[in-house]
Amino acid sequence: MLEILTNQEIIFGNVVSYRGKIKQSQFNGVLTRMIKVLEGMNVNKEGPLITTTFNVESVGDESVFDMEILIPIDKKIELPKGYVFKEVFHLVNAISTRYIGDPVGLQNVYNQLIGFISRNKLQPITTAYNVYINDTSFFNGELPVIDVYIGINPSKI
Repeated sequence: MLEILTNQEIIFGNVVSYRGKIKQSQFNGVLTRMIKVLEGMNVNKEGPLITTTFNVESVGDESVFDMEILIPIDKKIELPKGYVFKEVFHLVNAISTRYIGDPVGLQNVYNQLIGFISRNKLQPITTAYNVYINDTSFFNGELPVIDVYIGINPSKI
């Protein structure tokens, strides 16, 4: 059973966003391209990689994710087409938990968070945001440390 925290908040300034439909097999390539774009613009990463998935569909034998990838950087910049600059990414009144392991196991984490939301009669107002605490794990084979956040409606239902 995961420890689930309430009334959590995350905030990052100067965030680069990419949203698109990404096949599971293409994720690392999309992320690598995004990092190369930022390196080419002489900016530094200023926080953890953040992802969220809005929808999943099956195309043939592969899953396609409608997802957003967010990377905090050190300054405001003009971005090439396909990327969006967000001055602030701020998630408030969230529940969160920490997961260490293969991202394939995240579905179990989501299920536990959904169960917590249901048991406590809460109303989610965002998708789950995955904050990769050791985001270099994608490229060097370490087990990722992922904090998962879901924004909750502060009004009582």
